[in-house]
Amino acid sequence: MISDDESSHQVSYWPSVSDLFMTLFIIAIALVGSMLFVFLPNPGCKYIDATLIPRLNDLRQVLGSELRVPENSSRDDLNRAVGDTIEEATRRLKAMKALVDNSDALLVAQEQIQTLERKVANLTEQLAMAREMQASAEKKRDRLNAELAAAKKGESGLQAELDNCRRQVTALGGAPGGNDKPPIITVSGADKRHFFVSGKADVSAEFETDLGQTGFQEIAAEILKRNSDGRLNVDTLEIIGHTDGIPVARSGNLDAALPALLRRDSKSMSGLKPGSNNDLGLLRALAIKQAWEKYIDTLPDRERLQPIKVRTYSAGQTIPPEGAGRFEEDNPKARRIELRLTKLADDQVTESKPPAPQQAITPGPAQAPLR
Repeated sequence: MISDDESSHQVSYWPSVSDLFMTLFIIAIALVGSMLFVFLPNPGCKYIDATLIPRLNDLRQVLGSELRVPENSSRDDLNRAVGDTIEEATRRLKAMKALVDNSDALLVAQEQIQTLERKVANLTEQLAMAREMQASAEKKRDRLNAELAAAKKGESGLQAELDNCRRQVTALGGAPGGNDKPPIITVSGADKRHFFVSGKADVSAEFETDLGQTGFQEIAAEILKRNSDGRLNVDTLEIIGHTDGIPVARSGNLDAALPALLRRDSKSMSGLKPGSNNDLGLLRALAIKQAWEKYIDTLPDRERLQPIKVRTYSAGQTIPPEGAGRFEEDNPKARRIELRLTKLADDQVTESKPPAPQQAITPGPAQAPLR
């Protein structure tokens, strides 16, 4: 790259004034020598020896020839010497003319070289700045990575604390004033494709399938979720049977036949006959209990679900659904089953196996209607 000092002394390819005068001098000597040979008859003229030959030798020396013309040269030798000198002078003149012709192109090339050198210097400076910016960006990236790693570490610690707080809140029955109660799942005869036949407590195969895909599935998922820390945060499943207000016009036998079912001496409910809506609600709750126990026996997490106690109740027609009219009317919405989880025993730690890697139960919506 050209420095400022070097660029101030530009190299010129134009011929100098001394070169031009030297060329004119050569041409003049050549012309004088030619005239002398033409017009002087005596080849031994002292003027030629004293004037022409020294000048001719000076000219040959300037042209770079080491051969000198002797002072006693003959006319023929002198003529050849003059011819050679004129020929060399002519060659030099042609070379100078070619140099002058090429001087414009050389100047343009020199300017282009200088322009390119300035561009190279500019690009070199930009490259240095880019490298500095890259080094700064890499330092910033390393710092941000370190901060991110520290933040992730802190997040893990906070998440562990949060999980611990949640477990404590759950063990205490939820936050004060909060609403961490398990959802109440209602299976209604108004919007279900499969339900109990009017006045009956039998669970059909289709109805049992619907329960396994909706209400039972959600209850099982809720139990597994709330007892995931090894504690029985919920320990009881309550099943409440509701009926409409249509009277049951027959005599019942629950007082005599129900104890055998409760002792598990018999699993069949076909011989049980309700004598009232309260009896019918209880029989339907007992039928749902049997279907639940059958359902959890098919699950991989059955050992975590089997410790949950099941209690059955009957509300008969005493709690009509919201918006209902008279208690004694035929209302499909009143014919329903409620499933709800609660905790009745003191805190205790389960000894069941930990959750399987792939949980077979997925939580459903809070209200899971059968279709």
